[in-house]
Amino acid sequence: MFYILNNDYFKIQKNGISLYQNTLSYLGASIIQITLDNPLSAYRQFLQQYTKDSKGNLIQPKIAIRKTNEIFYKYPFSSSFLAYVI
Repeated sequence: MFYILNNDYFKIQKNGISLYQNTLSYLGASIIQITLDNPLSAYRQFLQQYTKDSKGNLIQPKIAIRKTNEIFYKYPFSSSFLAYVI
């Protein structure tokens, strides 16, 4: 935290990057992961969840895809970024 108050925070170091640039790269990677990876992972998990019925029997892939798409169309934000669907 005290690095921000110091001018050394913005100076290019021996490795060719400043602490400020390093911080920005970590924040950028986090934003990319949240906006791109989370929805894809959530979709995959829902699809895996709907591949079996309540008795454990496999169902047709078209039905599982339809159920997953229904959830994502009805609750796009909560199904992508939250741990549960309302």
